[in-house]
Amino acid sequence: MGRVSRGLLSRALEVARKDWRSERRAQSGLASIGLFALVTLAVLSFSVGPFGAGADLQAALLWVLLLFTGLSGLARVYIREVDSHTAAHLKLLAGPLEVLVGKSLFNLWLLVLVELFVVPLYLVLMAPRVRDFRVLLATLALADVGLVAVSTLLAAVVAQARTRGALFSGLAIPILIPLLLAAIGGTKAALGVTPDARTHLVMLASLDAVLLGVSVFLIEPVWNE
Repeated sequence: MGRVSRGLLSRALEVARKDWRSERRAQSGLASIGLFALVTLAVLSFSVGPFGAGADLQAALLWVLLLFTGLSGLARVYIREVDSHTAAHLKLLAGPLEVLVGKSLFNLWLLVLVELFVVPLYLVLMAPRVRDFRVLLATLALADVGLVAVSTLLAAVVAQARTRGALFSGLAIPILIPLLLAAIGGTKAALGVTPDARTHLVMLASLDAVLLGVSVFLIEPVWNE
């Protein structure tokens, strides 16, 4: 069992490293996600501003920003394989679960990297009063896991479709609504709007477990189709 787990992790890391090398050469995913986030944040800042939004709205706007930022670029991990005609070669080198884990790790790295400058910039421009940074960081971490789990699986589903962007967003948004609501609730707790952060964090962790389990269960028929 230990050897199987180590082998799976080793091949998954190889898949992730391959995607990292491709991203370093092209820099298309990070650039497009970062540009989308900055433009959206600028629009929010000019239209709402720090004095035109209460803490409830600020929490919701943060997650709307992060949700659509993620959806704008996380589907590329499987689409790139189809467009570059490397999907068949990848299937020979790694199993469906190994590919899923590797591409999920890459997507998580990409999302965290964008959040490292988007979230602080949001806190500066929108000026929400964060009462508990630990709750905010825990909410970000747990919500990121769920967002990456859904996005990576759906990227494999829509990779060969013609209308990928519309199909990807149309499938992802309804599935992510419970996660989005829990993340907004956790952020409200971090801003001091609601006192019970534990409920929202437990909900996020539970949703993560369900979404990860569904992704693992479905990836083999999806990837081998």
